[in-house]
Amino acid sequence: MSNSTNLLTKKQLLQLEAIASSAVIEAASVIHRNSENIGAASNIVSQNKSAGDTLASQVVTSVDMACQKVILKALHDSIKTFDLGLLTEELSDDGGRFKKAYFWCVDPLDGTLSFISNQPGYAISIALISRKGEVCVGVVFDPINNHLYSSVIGEGVKKNRAPWYLGKQGVGKDKNINLSTYQPPISRIENSLIVCNDRSFIEHKNFPEIKKSLEVIADSMNYSSLQIMKSGGAVMNAIWCLEGLPALYFKQPKLSPGGGCIWDFAATNLIFKELGFIATDYYGEEIHFNPKESVYMNQKGVLYSTEKNILKLSDMLVTPY
Repeated sequence: MSNSTNLLTKKQLLQLEAIASSAVIEAASVIHRNSENIGAASNIVSQNKSAGDTLASQVVTSVDMACQKVILKALHDSIKTFDLGLLTEELSDDGGRFKKAYFWCVDPLDGTLSFISNQPGYAISIALISRKGEVCVGVVFDPINNHLYSSVIGEGVKKNRAPWYLGKQGVGKDKNINLSTYQPPISRIENSLIVCNDRSFIEHKNFPEIKKSLEVIADSMNYSSLQIMKSGGAVMNAIWCLEGLPALYFKQPKLSPGGGCIWDFAATNLIFKELGFIATDYYGEEIHFNPKESVYMNQKGVLYSTEKNILKLSDMLVTPY
């Protein structure tokens, strides 16, 4: 139906969103069946793979692989019908994303360290990306809370298949306010700005300096305090920003490969943008999600924020590292 030049219609994108939503729900059932076996080495096999320079990017389990198998089966017919490419975390990049008009981008289990630690912070993520690097469909499933987040470019965001609006009056694309009743795993301090990040953030040699800069930023935005979360994978860190706004999530540029890959940020990037929030690289520029040089995002970093004037961040924090 599609080839290397044809553009998908809005109706087709909505159809593909439905397929991806069904795929993440099926994969979540695999996670649910295995969550009781966490810690039993005979049931969940964990190993390291050749990837980025952090443990989070290297660890893979039998559950990651089982989720990927379920997702690829669910996406199989759409790949043939719409002539789509495929990029998924646990398979080698075959270059199909440069030949097809669109490609599926799959993270079968983001936040594997959180999963094997039996802590919140893991999720399933699928995006449909155009060859020019634009995210057209973004779907995320939070297996702990059984929440489905989905979006089609230009069509807003749905949470559990119902329209989802967030933010202060006039901030989001829709002025209706539908604040979340679900909170991220942190006890919010009144009038605080939450920073969501991962374990590597607090382990960095410049963390004290970065924290001080973030406190200055929070104060300049009239927040009385700064709270730092440091446990989730990239996907849930972004979702927690939305569920606990005001909040931000960022990855600074770095010289070595790492800092997340295309599949870590693509789906949530669209969800943020469709809600009218910031989802850019670290310097405030549009993210191109089909780079030729690498699947890693370390060169430009990312910045997700529910506060629009946070664009000052790159001027105030040490970078790159």
